[in-house]
Amino acid sequence: MGAPYPFPTTMNTTFGTSVRLIASPGAWIEGEAVRQLYACARLDGVRQTVGFPDLHPGKGVPIGAASVTEGVIYPHLIGGDIGCGMTLWQTDLPLRMTPGVPAALFRP
Repeated sequence: MGAPYPFPTTMNTTFGTSVRLIASPGAWIEGEAVRQLYACARLDGVRQTVGFPDLHPGKGVPIGAASVTEGVIYPHLIGGDIGCGMTLWQTDLPLRMTPGVPAALFRP
């Protein structure tokens, strides 16, 4: 186990992808998990990557994270823990019904 990683709640990368960590300031988040979170954010087509309170290192990709992608699906991002999974869905919700989601993530 690594040392706890001091983190802000939102971290912007130099390549335009938002990396966000949803966890309390006292949560134990390993540095390797954060490194893997950033590595996922650097994949082509990734628009936002989010780490959740259970974020921990996996086999190359973090467990307890989700990524919003555009034009590509990465099946290997599902993680390896029991119960991990991936969901892909399309919705007919108008943009005004999705507060907090940047319009740039939606295709016209």
